[in-house]
Amino acid sequence: MVYAMNLISNITFFLFILFSYVLQNLMIYPIESAIRVDAHSEIVSLLYLPHGMKILFAFMLGPSSVIYIFLAQYISFGWFFEFSVTNLIGSILGSFSIILPVILLNLSSKKPILEAPVNYQIVKLNIIWTFTSLSLFTALIDSTLHMKLYYDVADIDVFTYFIVGDFMGAMAVFLLFLFVYRPLMKKFLLQR
Repeated sequence: MVYAMNLISNITFFLFILFSYVLQNLMIYPIESAIRVDAHSEIVSLLYLPHGMKILFAFMLGPSSVIYIFLAQYISFGWFFEFSVTNLIGSILGSFSIILPVILLNLSSKKPILEAPVNYQIVKLNIIWTFTSLSLFTALIDSTLHMKLYYDVADIDVFTYFIVGDFMGAMAVFLLFLFVYRPLMKKFLLQR
């Protein structure tokens, strides 16, 4: 029974991350392309939700979330673009850029490396601060690695757009988690 529950939870985590990529590609990108007039609208989003989902799950599950992050990124990039070595490398870099700060956070707080960095069920100021810091740190790493891999650009504007998009996506997902998902789950669990 416990194995079946864990399997369902694991599949659910993977599907949430995959859904964020689908939502990004089929809804957010087209809306941004229609609204934005800057030169970078085709290569970078100012609200990149998948980054937020990856951070949220790394925040909740710790480094064990790396497999869901990697698979969702690899499958969605393959589906929307192509399955290639570049896609594989990009998925590895995207996973690494999320998990490394979580591991460093655990090491600095003397927690086991594979543990979730905080108890997400208790929302306190330090959790909000930790999530915000983790979002900025991962946005910096993720933006640097992906910009170097996918785009041969040294333009600081593009780099700034990547960081802003990753950070804004992370904050949007975190706020949805705090003010929509958690209250709905509490209400649902209380009714059971």
